[in-house]
Amino acid sequence: MAKYNMPRWLTISLVFIGIIVAVGVGTWYLAPLLWEQIGYASKNIPEVLRWFNHTAIPWVEKSFNLTLDRVNNDELTNAVMDYLQTNYSVDSAQSIVYRIAQSGLSIMHTGGLLLLIPVIAFYFLLDWNNMIWRLQLLIPRQIEPTVVSIAKECHAVLGAFVKGQLLVMLLL
Repeated sequence: MAKYNMPRWLTISLVFIGIIVAVGVGTWYLAPLLWEQIGYASKNIPEVLRWFNHTAIPWVEKSFNLTLDRVNNDELTNAVMDYLQTNYSVDSAQSIVYRIAQSGLSIMHTGGLLLLIPVIAFYFLLDWNNMIWRLQLLIPRQIEPTVVSIAKECHAVLGAFVKGQLLVMLLL
């Protein structure tokens, strides 16, 4: 964007707006799909357990000469409910208030991070060259060329690593 003589703050703002729009569109598109998949999974769990009991377990027993227990829907449901009641019990008003406050603090913490990270990233991107110049002034003159070359090498390696990680995430 420097070749179009746009101010640095404007280009950074455009990048952030693009990221926000991409995340919003992605969420808008993926949320209904995820909800549909959750509904599909909840409807088909009994069928999957039936297949597991009548097809998979007999095949494993026959192929590997093992004796396995069958999965019982009622036992599985009771085990999940017992786990939820044991670990997420609501015994008194005090525990209810504590859990609400704890989840409220978590929401505030996450919201704070979601607001703070873009502000700090905007500042770093806007003032990056000035910060690097000020840091370079702190380096003793006799070792400055060595430190700068090592820092440039670290920058290149870290950049290649991040590009590789982004490529892996894109492919998966």
